[in-house]
Amino acid sequence: MQLEMAFDEALPQLTEYTVKVSKRARSVNFRVRPLTGLEVTVPRWFPKRDIPALITEHSEWIKDQFDKVNSSTPPEFREWPPRSLNLRAIHSLVKIDYLPPPDNTDTACHSLQGSLSDGHMVIRGSSANREALLRLISTLLKKQAKHTFAPLLSAYAAQHGLSYSRLTVRGQKTLWGSCSATAGISLNYKLLFIPEPLMHYVILHELTHTRHMNHSARFWKLLTRFDPDAIAHDRELDAAAVLVPPWLEAVP
Repeated sequence: MQLEMAFDEALPQLTEYTVKVSKRARSVNFRVRPLTGLEVTVPRWFPKRDIPALITEHSEWIKDQFDKVNSSTPPEFREWPPRSLNLRAIHSLVKIDYLPPPDNTDTACHSLQGSLSDGHMVIRGSSANREALLRLISTLLKKQAKHTFAPLLSAYAAQHGLSYSRLTVRGQKTLWGSCSATAGISLNYKLLFIPEPLMHYVILHELTHTRHMNHSARFWKLLTRFDPDAIAHDRELDAAAVLVPPWLEAVP
């Protein structure tokens, strides 16, 4: 069940929602996300038939959350489907065009297809399925991110005498990047939305972890050699999160 919420609509009825079953959850959790609506996370043992009663019990709190989401979401992220994406890290304002499926194609059965090149994203097919559209936009952005991050990571590694085993581009919920014990570096494609200096900082930060797998004084000393503004950039990262479209957090 999927609740589709537009910002120009009245508060939705709380009879539609997305259910996620979590192995780690110990209780039922409600979350309201921009545009995709109410998400209910339940433990594996929780009977789904009991969810409607819980929603009714917490309906006032849930409606308050819808109000907060509406008021706190920046205007640029309230349009659906999105018409542009501001990829600050690569100085690109991507225009999105939506095209109908090919002629003689059953719209209901046609899967979304898309491409992204030269600051232009083209999506063909019906955009009515928000989850499918979110997945496609995320996939296209990951490809762009891999194209952007790979040469930078390689160049910085060579410049500073560091090495890594592989690069993975993901869509982490709470991390900009990570480095494994085997020197595998994972970078979040959402780095594309933040200012270029912060993107470079995150890449250097994770590369430094190939030498020091901690945040010790030696780690920061080495990282500051690579980026003299590392401390300031690290502080700016939390604030930069508001530059990422919040609806991307709904992508599994």
